[in-house]
Amino acid sequence: MFILPSTSPAVIGLRSKKGFSKYRPLLQWQDVKEKMAWSLYLLLGGGIVLAKGCSTSGLSAWLGDQLFIFRGLNKWVILLLICSLTTMTTEIMSNTATATLLQPVIKQLSLSMGINPLFFMYPASVCGVYSFMLPAATPPNAVVFSKGLLRVTDMISTGIVLNILAIPLLIFATATWGTAMFDLDTIPPEFISNVTDV
Repeated sequence: MFILPSTSPAVIGLRSKKGFSKYRPLLQWQDVKEKMAWSLYLLLGGGIVLAKGCSTSGLSAWLGDQLFIFRGLNKWVILLLICSLTTMTTEIMSNTATATLLQPVIKQLSLSMGINPLFFMYPASVCGVYSFMLPAATPPNAVVFSKGLLRVTDMISTGIVLNILAIPLLIFATATWGTAMFDLDTIPPEFISNVTDV
């Protein structure tokens, strides 16, 4: 858009009545500098950098080790904890970064418990998009917040209600049609062949 002209160019021999018009691209840097919500990119970039820092520093591996203390709990309680943790994490990091960080940890936890990894991974993937509360959680939130018409407290007060309703509804869906549809009671052979010692 910085190169394409904003008006149709005068082709040789087909000059307009006004003569040659001054070339102006569709988008100029001055417009971008004045109208672009730069804080939006800082918010989103911060979430991606945070996820990269967690994996590089070893925080994600440490988090995985900490989750193994829950192996003795009921699988439905663990599912509730995983959904809550994923929902809280996706509020401060991007959805992709949250999935990249937590899915390998969740897979190892479920295999060590002898449970189909999809039983935890499907709901955790859905919870990864429950980013309703903070501007940094997802690009649409950041775009809306950058307009200056909402406060963070407005987003939190509305988003927390959605999170409180969505997590139990997702667990209920997993317990009913999710288990029947995806056969979550048995471990697929693809996961068994890729199990590594923990």
